[in-house]
Amino acid sequence: MILRRLSGDYYEIGYEEGNIYKRYMDLHTLKIDPEIYKNQLLMYKKYYPEFLEELKGIIDASKIDKDKITYWLISNELVSYLNYVVKKIREKCTVFGVKNNKGIFVGKNYDWIPIAEDFIEYVKVYNKDAYPFIFVTDMGIDRYKYIKMRFHSPSDAINKYGLYIGIIAAYNDKYRYGINTTHAVKLVAEKCKNVEEAIELFKSIKICIPMNFFIADKNNFVVIEHTTERFKIIYPENNILVKTNHYIDRELQNEDMIIKMYPSSNSFRRYYTILTDLFKNRDTFQYSDIIKLLTDKRVMQRSKLKYGTKTIWSLALDNNIKRYTLITYKGNKISSIKLSI
Repeated sequence: MILRRLSGDYYEIGYEEGNIYKRYMDLHTLKIDPEIYKNQLLMYKKYYPEFLEELKGIIDASKIDKDKITYWLISNELVSYLNYVVKKIREKCTVFGVKNNKGIFVGKNYDWIPIAEDFIEYVKVYNKDAYPFIFVTDMGIDRYKYIKMRFHSPSDAINKYGLYIGIIAAYNDKYRYGINTTHAVKLVAEKCKNVEEAIELFKSIKICIPMNFFIADKNNFVVIEHTTERFKIIYPENNILVKTNHYIDRELQNEDMIIKMYPSSNSFRRYYTILTDLFKNRDTFQYSDIIKLLTDKRVMQRSKLKYGTKTIWSLALDNNIKRYTLITYKGNKISSIKLSI
């Protein structure tokens, strides 16, 4: 796992990233779809112009073709979804939150193809024009073809106010022009202090592909189930909230495609394993229980197949005292690191 620190304004942070990307980003074979490029650029100008400023720094430092790197960084999720993932999506992820008299605890498993564990980066960002935050990324690896096209793609982020946001795969065939879901994670970390502000931000932006988001602060936690056309907010019941890959909202269940797209999914098994445990142990649940639950054999993913699904990292969060731990599972080696901002 690589640890990085980025600082400055948007342009300066982009310049630092550009110096990173030029060492291993090869976009020579990338083909630009002009319609996607044009419309995605409009989305970023409207909803995330700050990232376009960051892109200027990336372009200047990396010396990569301006149009190719811009297209890739603002369109990669949509391009991947249309060309590949919609046909063979396998991303999973499991996250839960529980509240008792000790505080709020959040646990997250990030599940993806095994090779992603070779590219984990933990990044601290100190932006002069945004809230400081940390994020964890697999560098945008969504299949082997993209190993030489990797970049910072935040899957989980926590900012200085203790606001956490992370993504969980959704199974839906809707899509539209909008910002990347990992950029929505980044934007929330940069601009929001609490769950309520994050919800308001989602009301004001468009995302390009279906995704679920778990958002938590020291007082509350929610799930946003987003289809790209609309989203539903799922609140805790009895101070417990669990999210895997199937829709919880009753309306959205009518358009859930998890069984059709991924008939062998174990989303329901993971969901009810955690839910049952939390109902039994909610009042006594403590920080050390997070990893025990996430590494339960019915929850953790362990495939070694090239396109199987493996738990790449886990997060254990105590939002009351801002205690955060990142656990990785490369090969048979388990490593942990305390996260700080």
